[in-house]
Amino acid sequence: MKILVIQQKKIGDVLTSTIILEALRQKYPKAALHYLVNVHTTPVLENNPYIDEIVGFTTELQNKKLKFYAFLKKLNQRDYDIVIDVYVKISSSLITYFTRANTRIGYHKYYSSFAYTETIHRLKTPQHNSSLALENRLKLLEP
Repeated sequence: MKILVIQQKKIGDVLTSTIILEALRQKYPKAALHYLVNVHTTPVLENNPYIDEIVGFTTELQNKKLKFYAFLKKLNQRDYDIVIDVYVKISSSLITYFTRANTRIGYHKYYSSFAYTETIHRLKTPQHNSSLALENRLKLLEP
């Protein structure tokens, strides 16, 4: 099994979202876990035992349509079984959609629901005695 988790932008978000990778590693110990992040955030991920491969996303990919399209084609060839999009912006929704993974999970947003096979509504208040950000990330694992 091959799983891709997407969390672009800020270092804190990237680090916080590794909780998803930890949970996936516990549930699927033999799965290949890939983490797509902006390249400037990769230093906080070094030596993380839950990540098999970091997939770097650059501003060039974001700003040049032909390079972005080539990137999408390469990801499609990786044959991911599951993609979990924590970021859920237009670029990450397109990435998720073009992987053609059988299971594509992201937060529900009216403009990007087409990209996912499962959409999750974010919690407004914590259900447990923990951070709302962590609970919403773990909610993506429900499907």
